[in-house]
Amino acid sequence: MERRRDQRSRARTFAWCDGEHGTLYCAVHDASEYGVFLNMGLALPVGTTLRLTMDAIPRGPVVAIGEVVWRREGTPTTAPGVGLRLARFVQGEEAWRRFLRARRRSPSSTGLVPAPTVVPWRR
Repeated sequence: MERRRDQRSRARTFAWCDGEHGTLYCAVHDASEYGVFLNMGLALPVGTTLRLTMDAIPRGPVVAIGEVVWRREGTPTTAPGVGLRLARFVQGEEAWRRFLRARRRSPSSTGLVPAPTVVPWRR
């Protein structure tokens, strides 16, 4: 059953994800106003809270607090990652909305997202 409230768009950006286990740099694969799918090289447990910082968003940065609501284990053909519900924005909420509107209008937004660059957790 589909539970998303908003249309998803290819995001083609990267984010720092800070959580209780440290910090990870990952690809934001697709996004909507209230959620993102992160290709992150591992599948964190459902319920994990992350602080997401996206520096490359025009008129950003965008900083949000989110909760892992879905996880995907890696397979030979798919990278592991998580679905993150954005619970609240700390900074850049309007920049995030503008970014998503631009992604929906841009024909290039349907392209594939580059593979994530996995940086080990740091404390």
